[in-house]
Amino acid sequence: MFGIGTTELLIIILVALVVLGPSKLPEIMKTVGKGFAEFKRLSTDVKSTLDAEVSRAERDERRKEKELAEKKAKAREESAKKAEKDEASLGEQEGKAGQADLSKPVDDAAPTRPEAQSGPVVDVQSSGPVAETVSKTPTSADKDKPGGDKA
Repeated sequence: MFGIGTTELLIIILVALVVLGPSKLPEIMKTVGKGFAEFKRLSTDVKSTLDAEVSRAERDERRKEKELAEKKAKAREESAKKAEKDEASLGEQEGKAGQADLSKPVDDAAPTRPEAQSGPVVDVQSSGPVAETVSKTPTSADKDKPGGDKA
């Protein structure tokens, strides 16, 4: 306990025997033993009290961290629900606007562009045998004309 070996303890007991005498030595040893027992009990109590306080502090800290994490998760969930609700209302508004556009009469719709006339497709910038072949290839409109089938 105090780093006292057997030899040192025997020397201390012999010195106490010489100084105190054989009649008082058992009574003093009993008192010293009670003192050591009381010291050990108090140190055990202090240690258990400190351990209990540390564990309570750790438990409180974990509880606070858990509550904070739950609050953050709840806030994220609420913001996700709000974003989903905003998207749904935006989609609903767009749907109503699209439905209103569909309910307009056809006369109000934008005029359609006139159809392109069909004819031979000629690439003006191209030259060579491919461009000449394209310009000489009869189209379906040429086949409908009298004498258009030149194949």
